Amino acid sequence: MVAVMSGETQLSFATLPAVVPQIRAGKVRAVGLASRQRNPAVASTPTMAELGMPDFDVGTWTGVVGPRGTPAEVIARVNGAVATALAEPAIRSRLEGEGADIQAMTPEAFGRLIKSENARWVAVIRAAGIQAH
Repeated sequence: MVAVMSGETQLSFATLPAVVPQIRAGKVRAVGLASRQRNPAVASTPTMAELGMPDFDVGTWTGVVGPRGTPAEVIARVNGAVATALAEPAIRSRLEGEGADIQAMTPEAFGRLIKSENARWVAVIRAAGIQAH
């Protein structure tokens, strides 16, 4: 965001919570959302699909992870605490106001999301011929 606001670069992809304050302050202009649906925090910003790129869907997500072998009861306790916090009206309101799309998940559902995202991006990397050097 600093590079965009300073004019060093003209375009950036950023998560909504990172950029909504700059959009509201008039420091940057949102061009398009990389998700399938518009977001209430920036309701007038079209999606990339609306701008003519129908398959452009690169949403972001955040989650809590722990080391392999973490006891199931610890995972359940942390998951419950996070779900409880995300259900709190003040927390929910603040996060949604920053553009977050809150979706509390079970550990199993989150694990499936991580696996599907890994597979998705491995396919993109291979198709593009990207290699680490």
